[in-house]
Amino acid sequence: MISAALGGGVLSLSYVFALSGWVIGLILLAIGCIAGIWSNLIIAKIAIKHNLKNLDEVAFKAGGNFLRKFLQIMMIVYVTGACIGYQIFIGQLLSYFFEQVLPVGDENFIESFEFRLLINAPIAGVILLPLSLKRDMSSLAFAGVLSVAALTYTMVVMLVETPFYWKEYRNAPQTIIYAFKFDWNILTSFSLVFFAYTCQMSLLPVYSELVKPNYQRISKIVHRALLVDALFYYCVACTGYFSMFNATSDVVLERPPLSGFDPDYFSLAAALAICIVLFAAFPSNYNPCRNQFFLLCFNEPNFSNKA
Repeated sequence: MISAALGGGVLSLSYVFALSGWVIGLILLAIGCIAGIWSNLIIAKIAIKHNLKNLDEVAFKAGGNFLRKFLQIMMIVYVTGACIGYQIFIGQLLSYFFEQVLPVGDENFIESFEFRLLINAPIAGVILLPLSLKRDMSSLAFAGVLSVAALTYTMVVMLVETPFYWKEYRNAPQTIIYAFKFDWNILTSFSLVFFAYTCQMSLLPVYSELVKPNYQRISKIVHRALLVDALFYYCVACTGYFSMFNATSDVVLERPPLSGFDPDYFSLAAALAICIVLFAAFPSNYNPCRNQFFLLCFNEPNFSNKA
């Protein structure tokens, strides 16, 4: 559940602070956490009350075949976009990594389509595809633990480096700190925050694999998972914003290295660590969508390994 929500979006939460102000950002992160817990518990309560095993059955119970087909199509569209986004994020992070470690003069190649193809195609074939072929969510448990460990390392690096960035940028002439900033960017901020807490599709697959499934146990899982996500989000968002302030990048790790630390190998390792987070988030989001695809196309909840 944690790794389903964690993804590239965690690195964009500092950008929310830059867009709408740090106070608004803190409030939005709290709203996102509350909304995530509330919506997951609604799904869990309805599913348990009516003995429904997946979102497909929930939609059919609520609105018949039309609502079920609509849900299936929306889930496929959502996950297609999310998985493409994860691929783009992986390519962006690895481009940043190689820009820092390769000799000067290779920037044009690193930003080219050919470079992305050389990176993303092997990663999709060698890493993402085998993970996505796992039959059950429980088989992704190790990837989820590795994801949390990788994000913990990233968080520690950002926490340690924040005082040095603060000292370097706090009094810079171009630095502006906003507590509140109300404009059309608030819509972007909302979308980034709510996307960061999205794990509702993984709820019922996780519930169905519990040894002793009941509402109390799934409620405990939901609260713990979303609160752990919120802890990571607050730490990464605050350390990222209070390092660069209004100059915060949309991907917080893509910030200029500190004076005397070029390249910053700890941040480069954090960029690779976030790739590991994305490797876990990809199949965690893909697995429920795959089930809905089979239901939509074959109307069959049990599919073979060959399929």
